[in-house]
Parts: sequence; structure tokens; C-alpha cells
Amino acid sequence: MTLTTRKPPYSGPSGSDRFGYVVAIAVNAVLLWVVNRLPDWESPAFLTDDLDQVVPIVSLSLVASILLNVINLTTLQAAWKIAAEIGSSIVALVATVRIFQVFPFDFAGYAVNWGPPIRVVLIVAMIGITIAIIVQAARLATADRR
Repeated sequence: MTLTTRKPPYSGPSGSDRFGYVVAIAVNAVLLWVVNRLPDWESPAFLTDDLDQVVPIVSLSLVASILLNVINLTTLQAAWKIAAEIGSSIVALVATVRIFQVFPFDFAGYAVNWGPPIRVVLIVAMIGITIAIIVQAARLATADRR
């Protein structure tokens, strides 16, 4: 005779998870404020005037991340959470591609040319985000079967 145990139904995020989501919302809100103020501050010096071309999509990416964390705080349905992760990841991918295309950085006045390493980091980020979207899509496809 084999005994099977039923996993209890998911009852939502734990207290530490909730705290993490709230902290993530706050950090992203501060970053959203900073990103939208950078063009006015004319600082740091390595940012070029092309920054204006990426601020809107970076802002959208931060808003998507905030919304994802709000969804994680408020819903128990795995499919909604995974769909929100996919949406947030797609916006992050578009923002990363745009930053790579525009590359609003100029390190000419510095001892080290940080341009090539930053381009490599952006490429690695695009690959990682693409893999995450694929994994999330597979999770979404099987979410109702679990």
C-alpha cells in the first residue's frame, strides 16, 4: 500500500516574500524617478545627450517591474504571475536592445574605455532575458496542469 500526500493549496506569498516585493516596488520607484531626472542633471559625465532616446523605454521597463511586483503581492494565480513575468521580461528585453542600439555612453575622458565591457554586459543581458522569456513561456504552457 502506498500513501500519497496532497500538497496543501498555495496560500500566497510568505511574509518575507511580501517584504521583498514591497522593497522591489520601492527601489524601482526610486530608479524610475532617478532615470527621469538624469537628463536634467547633466551628470554623470559619461552619459551623452542620446540618453533622451532611451529614457522612455527604460521608464516603461521599471513601471512593468513595479506592476509585476504588485501582481505578485495581490494574486494567487500562477498563470497571472507567469504572464506578468513574460510581459515584464519582454519590456526589459526591448529596453536593453534599445540601450545597446543607442549606447548613450561616452568614456573618452576616462583612463579606461568602458564601452566594450558594457556592450558585452548588454549582450549577455539580452541573451539571459531571452532565455528567461522562453522558460517563462514553457512554465505558462504547463501552469494549468500543475
